[in-house]
Amino acid sequence: TGSPLRCITIIKILPKSSTAHTAHRAHRAHRAQAEIDILALRGQVLAVVEVKSRTHLEAALEAVGPDQRARLRRAGQTLAARRPDLAGRSVRLDLVALAPGRRPRHLPDAWAGL
Repeated sequence: TGSPLRCITIIKILPKSSTAHTAHRAHRAHRAQAEIDILALRGQVLAVVEVKSRTHLEAALEAVGPDQRARLRRAGQTLAARRPDLAGRSVRLDLVALAPGRRPRHLPDAWAGL
């Protein structure tokens, strides 16, 4: 099997009442970028991972619409272009689905072909 994913960045979660959170939200809205839940690197693949908690896998997949997928892909591509250590990596959109009483499910390239 291949090597495990190596996380390189996890987006900070800031308290909603903090000044930093307000500035972060304003910056995101101004730049129209997506918030990335998990960013992971394995070989030449930069995985932009969206985490959704739903009762069923299908509901988690449907919770991320075409516009959000496009924003996530652009955010990953922009990050890869700006960081020399990520240059030349392909960007992939993954999903981690969480459901009560079940193990997390990782779907690599969850929306391939859409």
